[in-house]
Amino acid sequence: MTLKVPCSCWVLFLIFLVLKLTSVISWSWWLVTLPLWGPTALLLGIAVVFFGIAIVIAVVFIIFGIIVLTLAIIFGD
Repeated sequence: MTLKVPCSCWVLFLIFLVLKLTSVISWSWWLVTLPLWGPTALLLGIAVVFFGIAIVIAVVFIIFGIIVLTLAIIFGD
């Protein structure tokens, strides 16, 4: 599986690279390369958030199920 970076990201990276190498900007290399790894990091961050929400929902349903089963045993219904 290959990850394709949109063309606009490469163009933006090349612009930042030329500006950095000609000392027009004094940004960190992390910021210069941001157009290359930024979209992937954003998608990964979104996936982690959704995975975390799914885990919280699953835990809530498990706890709710245990409470309902316990009440059913206590009240015999």
